[in-house]
Amino acid sequence: MGQPCCRSGPGDGEPLGGPTEDLQGETGKAVKTLRLRPNVCQSGLLLLSYLAWLVFMWGLPFWSWYFNDKLQMFNHKWVSDDSGPNNFLCMTPPEEMHCSDGRRFEDVPIVQWRMNVSGRRNVGCGCQQGILGENACPQDGPAHQYSISTYISAPGGVGAFFGLLGPSIMAMWWVMEEVWHVVQPSLCTRILQNVYLAGFQVCFLLFSLASDCTYAGTHNEYNIFSLIFCWLFNFTFLYLACCYGPRRSNLAMLVAVHAGFVLCAIPLSTLWKNFFSHHGWPSWLGLHSFFVFECTAATGTFGLGPMLLLFGKVQEFTTPGTNE
Repeated sequence: MGQPCCRSGPGDGEPLGGPTEDLQGETGKAVKTLRLRPNVCQSGLLLLSYLAWLVFMWGLPFWSWYFNDKLQMFNHKWVSDDSGPNNFLCMTPPEEMHCSDGRRFEDVPIVQWRMNVSGRRNVGCGCQQGILGENACPQDGPAHQYSISTYISAPGGVGAFFGLLGPSIMAMWWVMEEVWHVVQPSLCTRILQNVYLAGFQVCFLLFSLASDCTYAGTHNEYNIFSLIFCWLFNFTFLYLACCYGPRRSNLAMLVAVHAGFVLCAIPLSTLWKNFFSHHGWPSWLGLHSFFVFECTAATGTFGLGPMLLLFGKVQEFTTPGTNE
């Protein structure tokens, strides 16, 4: 019999992880390799949205500059006689903007350019201002400098980040159902996966609602909780793969690859915050190091669902001469 939360794929009492030929000879069952991918339209939507999210997330410093400065959206003003507010998109005075790298906000070249172009001094993209968060100088303190949270603190950033990520989160539910169909896990495992995934979605919702410039403490706490729930959910696939037979699917390999991103990024970001960030390296990479670590961890965390669904393979055992 299987373990309390683990059930073997071909049937109780059958060997796990043996060669395909031996299994066919001993059990009289044929092996059919199944791809977990959905239909072509769903696969295309999932892949395109995930790639677009990666481009958006990793390119946040560029997109912030492009929309706020290149397109001069910092100086955009809504003008209407019957609706409002009729104010500039970025209108925070320089004395209220604090650069984490020690510079004065009004001395930053791009800020001086904004002042010359607009004829205003209040050109800072403060809390929830701009298309994306301020990129003229870092706003997240000496330990972080730049972060994903600051860039997506504006409504445009929140909408694009979570909108593009939506199909990838849905893929986590899809792939769970697909794996269940083949692996047939126990009720205990199904309940745990549902609890972990539901917990992740609730915490991720609260993380997105609590902007880092309005409820910074709540934002950071639920970021941690959402990551914990997400990886508890992800590691259940590793558990199921081991129960079903490590060589009967590539689930364990996909989980391990994506876990590697996170296991590298989190310790490096911790080391950076505690030991290296205070050196004040002025280079672009020095100021954006924490941002790069965050993007690496997010890539590994949210990439597993789409990759399992698009590239996951599981061997299904069928009796010759039947359609099962």
